[in-house]
Formats: sequence, C-alpha cells, structure tokens
Amino acid sequence: MDGTAVIEAAVAKGVALLDREVPNWRSQVNAELLVMRSSSSCIIGQIFGGIPIGYWKGLAALKLANSEMQLRDSRDGEYVGYAGDYGFTAFISDEAYGEEWAWDKLEELWRAELLSR
Repeated sequence: MDGTAVIEAAVAKGVALLDREVPNWRSQVNAELLVMRSSSSCIIGQIFGGIPIGYWKGLAALKLANSEMQLRDSRDGEYVGYAGDYGFTAFISDEAYGEEWAWDKLEELWRAELLSR
C-alpha cells in the first residue's frame, strides 16, 4: 500500500473511532482552523480542549499511544492503538513518516470529512 492509501485508510479508521467514542465530534471542530501539525488545532486538540494539552487529553481518552514505541512498551489494555493508525499524526508509514506532503494530505482528508456532513 502506498503512502497516500495508508493515510486514507488511517483517516477512515479515525473517523470510525470518533463516531463511536465522541458522537458529536464534528460539531467541536472548526475546519477553517484545522492544522494537523498543531496539538491545539488538530482534530484531537480541538475536540479535547485546544491548547497543547487537548491533544494529550484526547489520546488518553481514546486510549491511543503517541508513538509505536509507547504502544509496544505499554501494559496490556493501556492503549488500543497508535495515533498514526487513526490518522491523527503523519508518523504513519515508511512512505509518509512525518513528511510535509503527509501532513498536508491528513489535513485535506480531515477537512473534507468535516465539510461533507
């Protein structure tokens, strides 16, 4: 799977997670202010309180690890997955790992999701 396809799949998985865990999440996010590189203006940051702490509060509430290493080293049940696997960070795959185009693609896909409803 190429980098773009990995990102598309991750965002779809993130949408499903938010739909299940935070049913009104779309109403809490301002698409015009969406900046996926920012821990206060990204999807999770906006939903869980803005300011840099929102991202971290959101990861904790959703039981997502911030890194694959954190997930690997966690206790059983501490995390259900890695934030990148849900499209919440561009550190996803070898092809997209933190690349500018990957952040741009994440932002484009999340913004499209917000504006489609």
